[in-house]
Amino acid sequence: MASDDGVRTLQGWRAQIGEGWILVDTFERDGRRYVLAVQSCEFSMPGFELLSVRERQVLRQASLGRHNKAIAYEMGLAHSTVRVLLARAAAKVGAHSRRDLLEKVLKAQPPARITKDP
Repeated sequence: MASDDGVRTLQGWRAQIGEGWILVDTFERDGRRYVLAVQSCEFSMPGFELLSVRERQVLRQASLGRHNKAIAYEMGLAHSTVRVLLARAAAKVGAHSRRDLLEKVLKAQPPARITKDP
């Protein structure tokens, strides 16, 4: 029952926030549920505009250091589908490997901003 409640909470959270955020982790502590997410950013690199929505989603997950199997599980895809989507993304931006692709993404991301609540 508790896990079903957590799934519903996450689905509601995703619906409220939309595509602008990437879920990193969820956990409970002292009776409170925490959701850790990072704001996604658009990459400014040649060829990125050619990527499909799904390729961008997988690439964002990979840029967070997630392995293909973890990405597949999170997105409800087959492991092989994630591999193919990353390969297509690499071809579109002129990368020759996953490492090369992620290095290009890292260079293309704007510097992180740290914001503090007042």
